[in-house]
Amino acid sequence: MDISLAISVLKKAIADAESELMRCIYDEDEYSTPGWSIEACFLQLLGIFEAAGLEEMRKAANNDYLKIKLKDEFAGTGSDPSDEPYSLVLARVRQYLTVIESFYRQENALEVSKDLVSILRNMTYAITDANLFRCAPANESEVHLRVEGVLKAVFSDLKHKPVLTKPIKNFEPDTGIPSLETLIEYKFLDNEESISRIQSLKMLPKRVSLNHLRCYRRGYALSGDIYDEPTGQ
Repeated sequence: MDISLAISVLKKAIADAESELMRCIYDEDEYSTPGWSIEACFLQLLGIFEAAGLEEMRKAANNDYLKIKLKDEFAGTGSDPSDEPYSLVLARVRQYLTVIESFYRQENALEVSKDLVSILRNMTYAITDANLFRCAPANESEVHLRVEGVLKAVFSDLKHKPVLTKPIKNFEPDTGIPSLETLIEYKFLDNEESISRIQSLKMLPKRVSLNHLRCYRRGYALSGDIYDEPTGQ
């Protein structure tokens, strides 16, 4: 069993279960069954511990599982300091996951993260190719759709316009990749005013001008000169 792959699969399952729970809470979705999905995450965790030969950890996690199962509290929630709801069970699963990740460094996932940066930095060639498109992207929406068209071929768990349970100031993600725990926001810069506005949010280095780039991934240029992630991001 590939433990690193199993960890990635569990992380995606946790993200999906959490989203389902939030829909149940905020949208009052009567057809949603977050308890079932959350229990499945716990069972995946137990399977990983067993496959990894971490018997003492498996026993501890199994004791927690049986207690939750007995009271049927898989959909139980608590409130964080900002009074936002969260899953008590998934919080426990994440604690165990942190432990097992300390034994199994996900080198492949780290390499894929680097690949993501490389793909984004070179994306301009794919999304402006005259053999694929009649013209260059004319707005942010076109950039978004073209970039995702490429990323989906590499990251099958890609989410379009992911919904955050806790909004981030001055940041609205366009693309989410749960397996990499990565959010991406696209900016289309077609005039000096738009560059100044993005620079004011510390999303661009001050030395960038309209001649440098036309589209920008939060933290990384997609065309023109390439810069490292700006200070403060």
